[in-house]
Amino acid sequence: MKFVSISDVHIKEPDDHAQDLFLKFLDSDETSQSEYIFLLGDIFDLLVGPGFEVEKRYPKVFSKIKSLLESGKKIIQFEGNHDFHFQKLIDELLNQWNIDKKQWLYKNKPEVFDFKNMKILFCHGDEIEIGNYSYKFYRLWIRSFFIKFLADYIVPSKWVQSIGDNASKKSRERNNYRYNEEQVDIEVKPRFREAAKRAAQKFGAEVIICGHSHCLDDYSESIHYLNNGYFPNTKSFIAGSTENIKLVKITKTS
Repeated sequence: MKFVSISDVHIKEPDDHAQDLFLKFLDSDETSQSEYIFLLGDIFDLLVGPGFEVEKRYPKVFSKIKSLLESGKKIIQFEGNHDFHFQKLIDELLNQWNIDKKQWLYKNKPEVFDFKNMKILFCHGDEIEIGNYSYKFYRLWIRSFFIKFLADYIVPSKWVQSIGDNASKKSRERNNYRYNEEQVDIEVKPRFREAAKRAAQKFGAEVIICGHSHCLDDYSESIHYLNNGYFPNTKSFIAGSTENIKLVKITKTS
């Protein structure tokens, strides 16, 4: 049983560098040989609510996803903090493509998968992060039923796009100011490693795979924790089987 996993692609525009790299991931040998594709959030820099026009905005991405599903792949899609409340979009696409809903599953909280008695916890990563309480309050708000209802039925998608683009820009500016390279190594990596250890105990998992921190990591100490970091920079994703789980780098980027 084989799988691949990726997070934090942050596709901002059609045909941007992030989309090009994501398509290379979907076309990789590891993905073609895998039964499961885990998308662990923030694949798009903004995707909130049904947003049905997104298929037209990113035709190459959704055409490839459709092809993978038709070939029998199973996609497990987790919410991030930049893409959330879009299960209706997935349901609509699956109906349109006449593909079984079990082929593309939508998850809004961490979940453990048992791969031949190896218990692996998959999540975006903000759910298990230690500290950062102001962000956790923000996360509770944006993931609330009220915001989901607004995104699904009330607020036009163009308004959501405009508000979200502005929020994403401010978030990137805050993070660029808050974390330099030294702080990432001293503060962020250790915090997420400790978060992974606590999550392993809480969920009864041996392996933790997540994103969100934007810190590339492959850490083993009582548990195995992997994070592909900020994909446009690291050009790395995770490939696993019942025998081995590892970071893989995309070599062809032209």
